[in-house]
Amino acid sequence: MRTRTGKIARLPESIRDQLNQLLLNGMLAKDTVPWLNHIPEVKEVLAEWFNGRPITEHNVSEWRHGGYQDWLRDQETRARITQLTEKYGHLESEGRLGQRIETLMIAELVDDMDQLHRIKNPEPRSARLHRLCRQIARLQHLHCRGLELKLQQEKRQSNQAPNQTNSRPLGATRTY
Repeated sequence: MRTRTGKIARLPESIRDQLNQLLLNGMLAKDTVPWLNHIPEVKEVLAEWFNGRPITEHNVSEWRHGGYQDWLRDQETRARITQLTEKYGHLESEGRLGQRIETLMIAELVDDMDQLHRIKNPEPRSARLHRLCRQIARLQHLHCRGLELKLQQEKRQSNQAPNQTNSRPLGATRTY
């Protein structure tokens, strides 16, 4: 996902979320423009970044095809994560939820990699491949970090176990 720099993308997240909800509910661009242009925070952003030029229907239309689509995908992802958490939440108590999520992420990345052959244009194909490589690297980093934390926890537990059996109150002396 690329960083967006248009008029709507520069608005505070709370206003973008409100706009996205309006678009989701079927509100037309022509009906959102007056509302947006009267919000004080919007006026500030427009003055700072766009010489005070107001938001137009075209800006909302562009947002609908770009940032709004990103927001929809994000909402779908959040809903899937919530659903998976509810479905597999019992595994957390058994210490297996992280493993299950990791497996699902790997399967999704493998599927995305498998779809690369359908992209014939070299630029989008390369961009997607780079994105997938970054995601795989992040997943590997998270996996390694999880192993590191697990080892640290085990080390703390093993260090505490002997101390607990041989611990004496402060100032106490050992008698033989």
